[in-house]
Amino acid sequence: MTDFSPGETVRLVLIESDAIFLLGLRTLFNQVAGFEVIAETSDLALLPPLGELVADLAILGAGDQAVLTCEELRSRYPDLPILLLSDAPTQPRVRQLVQGQCSKGTDPGRLLRVAQQVARGQTWWDLPLSVSELAPASSQRKGGWLATTVQSWRSGLLTSSSLTQLQAELDRLEAKLRSTNLSVPQRLFLQGRMRELRASRRLIQSILGTLSPAAKPPTLPSSPSTPLVIQPPASLQVATPVSLFERVFLRFQRSNLTNCTGTPLELDILREDKQRELLLTVLGTLENTVRELPANLRLTDLEQKRSRLLLAVWRESTRNFFGRYYSLPRQELNYEVTETLLLSAERVERENLNQIPLVPELLAHLVLRTGFNIDNRAYAYNEPIAQQRAEVLLQNLVLHLACAVIAPLLNQFAHEPEIKREFYGRQLVTTRDIERFRNRLTWRYRLEKYFVEPRNLFESSLPLLVVEPIGIECFKIYSPRDQELNQLSGLGATVTLALETWDAVGPGVRAVITFVGNGVIYVLTILGKGLGLVGKGILQGIGDSLRNSESNSRKNS
Repeated sequence: MTDFSPGETVRLVLIESDAIFLLGLRTLFNQVAGFEVIAETSDLALLPPLGELVADLAILGAGDQAVLTCEELRSRYPDLPILLLSDAPTQPRVRQLVQGQCSKGTDPGRLLRVAQQVARGQTWWDLPLSVSELAPASSQRKGGWLATTVQSWRSGLLTSSSLTQLQAELDRLEAKLRSTNLSVPQRLFLQGRMRELRASRRLIQSILGTLSPAAKPPTLPSSPSTPLVIQPPASLQVATPVSLFERVFLRFQRSNLTNCTGTPLELDILREDKQRELLLTVLGTLENTVRELPANLRLTDLEQKRSRLLLAVWRESTRNFFGRYYSLPRQELNYEVTETLLLSAERVERENLNQIPLVPELLAHLVLRTGFNIDNRAYAYNEPIAQQRAEVLLQNLVLHLACAVIAPLLNQFAHEPEIKREFYGRQLVTTRDIERFRNRLTWRYRLEKYFVEPRNLFESSLPLLVVEPIGIECFKIYSPRDQELNQLSGLGATVTLALETWDAVGPGVRAVITFVGNGVIYVLTILGKGLGLVGKGILQGIGDSLRNSESNSRKNS
């Protein structure tokens, strides 16, 4: 460890399991003078040993296991100041291990000031001691119906109050996100904070249930002869519905991201942690963009804004993933990577974004709360089948947008050593492997353009990418595409014409081939049997002649 003075840069270590919240922290501190993020991770085991980590402050986002996490971090780095980001009341043991604690919903400007203060050796405590430490000793004793009843009632009130506070904080953050004057770091920070609060709310509801606000403490008996009847607080067993973006977020965060489609994707070149970070970045950017759309739009307006909206999401996702000012050293100059990638907007729009299907229908579902027409049957917005279709379309959209973010990188910076070290997986690091991967992508686009897509149009099928627990898979849904089919020309139209011709003459040709084949088999069978009998007779005659000659020789002897 090194001594820190107010004029120096604060070197930070960020430890957070939520990828979006970690991205918000990193973006916030990297864009402010006086701070430098030297390490970030979701697992303490991935941090370098004591002698190799030279930092001034560790910012730790801990959940239920805050004490254990703080003890492990303190044991590995005894002299490193720790700032804990948590919404739980401060435990006495935590105050012995860390130098400060503040809420994850803290304003970014205030968080910067707190980080500087804790890094200088001061302390900061936003939250009071936990309720269990503040309660009188008599209320913590076990045994007796009165103590049990009061403790149960108090637990119910605390749970109800916690849920009320969580909902109030969520409403406040959602209202703040609607503001148009927020910077990108502030939006990412607030978005990660909302996901943390929603996860906490679901956890409380799943374990304890949502307590009724009207619950009252039990009435004590007026005399010892009056039996005590304790009515438990009413629980609402129906959990708060999880939004579409939350469901997709959890699927991206928990599922394997191995490509199981059989065809290459641009995402395949990234490490799995970078794949997950990119998908969550695109998802968060898309969610913010959808929230900013006015509710009075029509479906025709969404169709007209489709290309512009997707291009805006692609640009913002590229900046958020690579960094707005990400550059590479070239000939003693810094070559701007992000700005160079954004120059490929026209090509990306033509080759990637315009090929993503059913985008206006998904936007109408998200903004106008419309349903879907699935297999020639209409389903309303709240029906489970419509919700499942919306989730599939959202996953497909995010996956294709993520591939569009990586496509310009492969075209312009595929062989940069720093790019390989920062983003690529171990299986794709040599020049030959990268070129082979790029060639496979090129052939994939050619086959899809001239053969696969015309066949899908002719078969009224639509391939979609989804993330399953085992990895990324592709499946097809029924979708009438007559208008696109009529617009085909060139080789694509020839492929559909060949398919139609084969469908027309195929049954007859197959019947003729089957008839001729059966006839040939019959003739060969007859000939085979005849030749077999002739051969058998010849062999028997040879055998008889040998036996006769042998018997004659014996007689003569």
